[in-house]
Amino acid sequence: MKAKVDKYKMPTIILIVLVALWAILGLMDMKNNTTDGYRTDGNSTIIQIDQDSPAEAAGLQVGDRLISIDGTGVNDTKSWELKSRAKVGDTWSYVVDRNGEEMAMDLTFASPSGSSKMLNYAGFLLGLIFLLCGIWIFMTNKSYAAALFSVFSILFSLTFFGGPYLSSPAMRDISNIVTTTLFLGAFAYLVKFLLQFPSQRSPLGTSKANYLIFGPVVLLAVIIIILELLDPEWVTGLRTGMRVLFGLTIVYYFGWALLTLIKRYNSSTAEERSAKGINLMLIGAILGLVPILILIIINTVSPSTIIPGGDYAFLTLGLIPISFALALNKE
Repeated sequence: MKAKVDKYKMPTIILIVLVALWAILGLMDMKNNTTDGYRTDGNSTIIQIDQDSPAEAAGLQVGDRLISIDGTGVNDTKSWELKSRAKVGDTWSYVVDRNGEEMAMDLTFASPSGSSKMLNYAGFLLGLIFLLCGIWIFMTNKSYAAALFSVFSILFSLTFFGGPYLSSPAMRDISNIVTTTLFLGAFAYLVKFLLQFPSQRSPLGTSKANYLIFGPVVLLAVIIIILELLDPEWVTGLRTGMRVLFGLTIVYYFGWALLTLIKRYNSSTAEERSAKGINLMLIGAILGLVPILILIIINTVSPSTIIPGGDYAFLTLGLIPISFALALNKE
């Protein structure tokens, strides 16, 4: 078991340094964030316009279908790859289809509103919670389960760290591939940790188990690499397919994690649940995962649905690293 733990030591240290650096650079770049003030259904139809936003001032309306932005077709992936991000004060021309009629209007980008800025900083704080919990367990608990949790928690923190803006299109492609793959890997390590803690539930060393745990991550990562290399037009079918694929993958891992914890709870005595922190973990998992799982399922099935308070649902995820870390250190 010590050999298993030792093999994670140096990679985890390197991971901590790289993720922390990425987070700091992303925080420094937050001052350059802009807002357009609208939301689409994941394709090109506007489903929400923020009040007093650049989109509202430009005359965009719910139901408009975006055709082009700043002279670039919304599905023209290759052109968007080469395009620099907008800056505060930049004005871009938007062409939309409104009830069968093409209309053009100018949108001037602005700084995010106060509530949006608070949400951005809340996301950064949440990432920090995942990162610090991973570091805490890495430094204080030398078990194999702790090593798996640390990797999960540190990798998952990337979800909330935007990182710096990279001016090179090639570097942006590489960054997207690496960060997305690491983010997906976090789900696999979450499941692997829960199958290991507080005692191993399944033959984790078998190839079948590893296929089930890491297979979806590898498959989705390969698809992302192919899409980044080929840059196909981001047509509606491709957008929908990738959204569904991502949604199903996340539900697969989060659902597996939740079911594993529930089974662990049911098979444990009251004394074991308390002594090993299983009660704490189950509460943290239910409160942390259920809201975001519901949101993901709804957005996957019906992307045009606006869920009140949906922008804040991710905040409950912070309960997961805290409750899991506390349970680990009860051992």
